[in-house]
Amino acid sequence: MAATAFFGHFFLGIGPGIAFFLAVIAPKSFVVLLSFFSAFYWLLVLLLTSAIFRGFVPLPSTQPAYAGALLAAVAIEEAARAGVWQMHKRALSVLQGMSASSGHSFTKLDELYLALGWGYGHAAVHVLFIFGSLLPLTAGHGTAYSTDCPQMSVFTVAALNSLGLGASLVALSVVALEAWGRKSWLGAAYAPLVHAGAALLTLGSFRPGGCTAAVAAQLALGLVNTWYAASIAWKQGGSSSSTGGGSTARHSHSSGGSAGAQPLGALPGDGSSGSWMAAAAPHGGGGSSGGAGREASAAIVSPRAGPPPSLRSRGA
Repeated sequence: MAATAFFGHFFLGIGPGIAFFLAVIAPKSFVVLLSFFSAFYWLLVLLLTSAIFRGFVPLPSTQPAYAGALLAAVAIEEAARAGVWQMHKRALSVLQGMSASSGHSFTKLDELYLALGWGYGHAAVHVLFIFGSLLPLTAGHGTAYSTDCPQMSVFTVAALNSLGLGASLVALSVVALEAWGRKSWLGAAYAPLVHAGAALLTLGSFRPGGCTAAVAAQLALGLVNTWYAASIAWKQGGSSSSTGGGSTARHSHSSGGSAGAQPLGALPGDGSSGSWMAAAAPHGGGGSSGGAGREASAAIVSPRAGPPPSLRSRGA
């Protein structure tokens, strides 16, 4: 019974995120690394938020007090998203330079893949904070119910809330970074407003009989945000593929007759013919491009660093 409860709640709250990682993130090695870096960054943000609220606990057991704490936490996270945007811009600059110098194109869909990596790390840390800390308690010989929510156990409510909120956070990263990239402030305001709404929905579980509606609304909001982010990717991917031929031709012409410049194809896995990562790897006789990946990583996380030497030597 204990194992059934543990693995049942584990696959309910965390299983979909693992499946998404294996199907979408894992084939792109650079996006995997970016997801881990994002998770570390957001872990620091959440630890800082916890340290700030350390001086205010225990909070009064009232919904206004909890709502104020949630909104303050959301405000801190959205301020930290500005740091994500600066690192994201730096990453785009470095990768676009490497793609141009190697005769490959860097499409809009590739940019969205990077935004997806930032969002996945954000969601993963949230799921661990909200639900992962409760998961060991499910291995006991019983379960726990709230007097305000006798319909579902505390663990089931936490698993479903983390699932819906995690989906929203992944999607909101794509929406926000794409909107900031085209300077759409209306689109950029979507992320903090929806993030605040999703956080406040968790308070529905404290109202008598309100957990069922609150959890359903959280899951529905996650689906809507996922659909919105997917529609952006579909639109941007279609426009980038329609202009990919001209971009490829320009890169091929500027590379002095290099053999067949190809688009990135949304950051394919290592070793595929269209990948900038494959182009940056040493081929046969060697050359100065073998360390391009390491130089790019250093330039991304160091705002003061100039372009990688390998790019400067190519005239990038």
